[in-house]
Amino acid sequence: MDDQDKAQATGVDGGAWQVWHRAAQAASRFRDLALAHLDRPVPVALHLARKELVECLGLTQAAVSCALCQFWSPVPDEDGHQLGLCRRLPPAYEGWPMTMDRDWCGEFALKAQPGVDEANGKVG
Repeated sequence: MDDQDKAQATGVDGGAWQVWHRAAQAASRFRDLALAHLDRPVPVALHLARKELVECLGLTQAAVSCALCQFWSPVPDEDGHQLGLCRRLPPAYEGWPMTMDRDWCGEFALKAQPGVDEANGKVG
């Protein structure tokens, strides 16, 4: 199973899947180094593994954004801005909240299937 198949099976786009996979591998390496050398730690190896893990986890945070959220619906903008409507909660008196594609909140939920507009039930 290649990366594309794995990404489709998990419902995550290929780029995001690779970032999460790399972070999981870094966490596994760090854990293995930390547990393997309890009696005689190797500070340099642990430091490098920890540094890689922190870098990988930092990349995963970038994957959390409104553009990847199942509740976000893009809105065409003639100025080239990546705007959309957050449909997590019912609209307020003013309507749905407008957000940028790179914004995020604590209610993030990854889109189940890339290419499906959950709000309208349309594919595309």
